[in-house]
Amino acid sequence: MNMRFYLIEDDAATRRMLERLIYEGQLGEVIGAADCGSEVTLDDIREADIVLIDLLMPGRDGIETTRELREQGYPGRFVMISQVDNKEMVGEAYLAGVETYITKPINRLEVLAVLKRVAEHLTLEQSLDTIRHSLSLLDHRSPATEKRIAVTNMPPTFEAVVLDLLARLGISGEAGASDLVKLLTYWERQGFRELTILKERYQEVLLLDHPELADDPEQ
Repeated sequence: MNMRFYLIEDDAATRRMLERLIYEGQLGEVIGAADCGSEVTLDDIREADIVLIDLLMPGRDGIETTRELREQGYPGRFVMISQVDNKEMVGEAYLAGVETYITKPINRLEVLAVLKRVAEHLTLEQSLDTIRHSLSLLDHRSPATEKRIAVTNMPPTFEAVVLDLLARLGISGEAGASDLVKLLTYWERQGFRELTILKERYQEVLLLDHPELADDPEQ
């Protein structure tokens, strides 16, 4: 979790406190700061993941600044800082594009909890975007890639199936296992015609050792 923060706050003491908490909490780095919303442009915050912005500032307040920067195309997260508890103003801030609030006076635990939550949500969204992008690339594969995938997805050979079976039985490393694979592969290529003879020979040997099976219809 290494986020980039931009601070828009007219109180210097609050800016210093927020910056210190961001570094102490190992949330990321502060890449810039301003004491007035009207001084901030999209270029200033373009590289920031999260913008901490005061609600009440001289010149242009936090809601107006957020709305303007959203309209300019800023895709990151705005976290509003305010001591105002006006539901209409809070609703207007959310409509302008604010993610959540931090109340004044600044409380260390609240700041860390809010910023960690926002950072986690942002990280999750970025991961989902990466997955969507990867899936979109799969939908636009080149012919060469399609050919490689087709080869990779071909049904396994008879020899591969036999080797896998021997491995499952725990005898793939035993002496004679490779000869057994060659023998079975040869019979498979012959259409298993010789297996009928092998079965008959096996039954003859079995009856010699167990004559009582001669009358067993289930043998």
